[in-house]
This record gives sequence, structure tokens and C-alpha cells, in this order.
Amino acid sequence: MEIQWLDNAREDIISLYGWYARESLIAAANIYLGIMEDVDVLADNPRMGHPESLLEGLEYEFRTLLSSSRNHKIIYFIDEDTIFISRIWDCRQKPSRLRRGILRKRR
Repeated sequence: MEIQWLDNAREDIISLYGWYARESLIAAANIYLGIMEDVDVLADNPRMGHPESLLEGLEYEFRTLLSSSRNHKIIYFIDEDTIFISRIWDCRQKPSRLRRGILRKRR
């Protein structure tokens, strides 16, 4: 399956890298690369993530894959033969913020 990143997810991963890079470029790179590897696994196993209960009732069935860092969720949905990465969610945030902008722009 093809993987496409939505704007929110791109912004999330850039922001995440920047936040960790203030303390350690090595840690930032490891987290970034770990998430990218986790996303790559989705191409062959698109349903490996669990349905995200906080996003029920939206247009798509959003699924969640806990990243190898264990602090971040990869939020995605499947539409035809494409996996759309919608958010890279820091699990330490308020869950109520997750719905905000979840479907912003497809590219």
C-alpha cells in the first residue's frame, strides 16, 4: 500500500524532532527514525494498529500504532489502497486535543 502524510502529521514529526533536538540530536534522530520505520511497516501490515476510540464517529476509521518510542501514537486511516498518516501524537498530551485538525489537508 502507498503511504501519504497529511499536513498535521508532517508538522507533528518536525515539531517532535525539534523538541527533542534541543536536548539531544541523537535522541531526536533515534525517535524520528523509529517512527519512520514504524510507518514503513504499515505498508505491508495496514491493519496492525488498533481502532482509535477517541476518534470514533468521524468520516474514517482511524487506527493507532504505538511507536517503538512508546511515547507516540501514529494515527492513520486507510482509504482504498492508501494509508494516510494523520497525526504523530505524543501520548502525554491531553486526549481531548486529539480530534482537533485530524483531517487537515491531503497532499
